[in-house]
Amino acid sequence: MRRTPDVVVTDLKMPGGDGIELIEALVGMFPDVKVVAVTGAVTDMLDTAKMMGARATLTKPVSPQSLLKAVAQVLSTPS
Repeated sequence: MRRTPDVVVTDLKMPGGDGIELIEALVGMFPDVKVVAVTGAVTDMLDTAKMMGARATLTKPVSPQSLLKAVAQVLSTPS
């Protein structure tokens, strides 16, 4: 049985991976997934993340309060 995650928090720059590609794959597999994208790199990537399906974006450094607020916000919005 395949379970759909409610929310995924991902960095856009990861060793051996690309957050934009991850968002694209997640949204393709789970259209209702809510993604929060985080980066300390080029902020233009946040615009791309939004276009690919991220519901919220944050720039590092991210406080725990900001992250929790973003997660709560995307979870409270309809799919």
